[in-house]
Formats: sequence, structure tokens, C-alpha cells
Amino acid sequence: MRNTLHLYQNSYIALDHRSNVSKLLKYIPPIQADMTNNEVMRVIDADSNIHMLPVVNGETPIGLITRYTMIDNLARPYRRELYGNRRCAETFMDPHPLIVEKSMSLKALSDIIAEEAQHFSNGFIITDNGRYLGIGRGQDLLREVTQMQINAARYANPITLLPGNVPINEQLERLLASECKFSVCYFDLDTFKPYNDIYGFRRGDEIISYTAKLLLSNVDQNFDFVGHIGGDDFIVIFQSEDWQERCKKILASMEADIANFYDEAHKDVGGIVAEDRQGKVVEYPFVSLSIGAVKVKPGKFRSQHELSSAVSLAKKQAKKMPGNSLFIERRL
Repeated sequence: MRNTLHLYQNSYIALDHRSNVSKLLKYIPPIQADMTNNEVMRVIDADSNIHMLPVVNGETPIGLITRYTMIDNLARPYRRELYGNRRCAETFMDPHPLIVEKSMSLKALSDIIAEEAQHFSNGFIITDNGRYLGIGRGQDLLREVTQMQINAARYANPITLLPGNVPINEQLERLLASECKFSVCYFDLDTFKPYNDIYGFRRGDEIISYTAKLLLSNVDQNFDFVGHIGGDDFIVIFQSEDWQERCKKILASMEADIANFYDEAHKDVGGIVAEDRQGKVVEYPFVSLSIGAVKVKPGKFRSQHELSSAVSLAKKQAKKMPGNSLFIERRL
């Protein structure tokens, strides 16, 4: 279980806004805290599919009782006589179950269960602003995680393992349909082709991998989506409100680190000299990042195709600016 969930965490799967705990929700009528153990056993005996019962005080969950715990305890000699008429909340209830909000991301939930494996077998309680909604099972979480791994691997970029064009477009469509606010940033490496020509594809791939890690380390992976279009082009779909500050940190890190990818001779002069496509000798500065950004509000775009076009135009404007740059489209 631990290995499976940690594989999920390290696979750069970007979760969309629907990939949260509510996908695992199953409703089971809860039992009240003042029910006796005999009453609880009657509920369990009446339905062989019940493996856990949430215990509530009014609408607030306070514990969890598993089928195994009740049968194991009450089946022993004299236990039914001793405990049968006592309140279930005072005896065999787990008073510290895992209780999660329906809006919690599956990644956040998997992080918790990977560290506390007992919740995988016992299950967890799902709430809405603290009110009982239903329960979730570790098996269902594992199934969702596995399916997302399969989908991500199918379209992942082989260098960065980031989602490619298909999941990027699907994510844009989902967010547009949800009518929520978000921002889309197109990241493009400047003067990367001459670097590749001089240093070769292997060294070029190192910059690509560095860029992917730089983006991932500066987003909130519970809310933001990092995708790799291909080559030196990346997309980040931000739902974080502080996305501009995150972009500025990315640009500052790129500027501080990029010289490490050059040989000493090129470090000394601040760039490389190479022929352009017309055969003309040109001086190229260090590789830098251009970011074209579009802020999306409900009803602003009719489709992901329309949005993608706007983001591409913003990126072209950013590339007209020297060095590491951020251009935010404000004309739309």
C-alpha cells in the first residue's frame, strides 16, 4: 500500500478540480452515539455488506465501528451480557477515525493514508463543513490512484513524465466547464535551439528536466496543473491566487541557476556564438524563460481552443521582451 501511494505521489499526476474525496463517497446510514452495542449488532447482522459504521452525535461524526471489532468482542464468552446494553460510543468505537472534507484532494488523502496505513483497511469518514456525508474505502482510493497513473502514463512526456497535450486540453475543458477562475501560463525557453546545437540533445534534456522540476517546486500540486506540451514548451494552469508571485520566483531561479548548464568558456562571455538558420553568426545569451499568461474568468472563453490561442499570443508577446520575462494579457 505504501509503495503504491508513494509511486502516485512521485509520478507528477496533476489532479483536476473533480479529483477529490467526493469521488469516493458512499452513503451508509450512521448510528447515533447513544445506541447500545446490541442495537449495533442487529444493524450489522441485517446487512452482510456493512463493514464499518460511522458514529455520529447529531450530524457530527465522532467515531467509527468496524464489523470485525464488534463481532470479535461480542462473540467471546459473557461479552454480550457485559457490554450488550452499554452505549457503543463508550466501548468498541474507534474515537480517532480519519475524518476528511469532501473537497480534499485525492493526493492529500493518499499522503495521509501512506503514513497511517490503518486507515486503508478501516476506511474514513467524509464530511461537508463538519457534517456527516458518508464513508470512503481505501480500496476505492487505490483504484482511483491506479487509474490516474494509467491515464497519466499514457500521455506523459518521456523526458519529464509530465502530462502531455491530451490531459492538458482535458484539464482546460473541465475548468472552463466549472466556471471557476484560474490562470494559464505558457512557459517557453528562449535561445534553447542554439544551446541544443552546441551542447547536444543530452545536455539540452538536462535543461528541460530542470525546468520541469523548477515548475513543480513552485506550484501547489493540490490545485495547480503542470503540463509539458513538448520540446521546451510547458503549460501551468494555476488555481493558486498567488500565481504571479510563483511565476516571479520561477524566473528568478532560472536566472540564478542557468549558468551552471554552460561550460566555463561560455560562462565568461555570458552566452554562446552560433549560426542562425540563415547561416549568419549570432551571439546568443544564456537560456531564459518567457511566460505568457492569461487570466480566465467565467464566460470569458467558449472553448479550450479559443483559450489556447489567447495563451499562445501572450507567449509571443513575452518572447519579444529580453531575458526572463512575464507578459500578462490584459487586452481581452
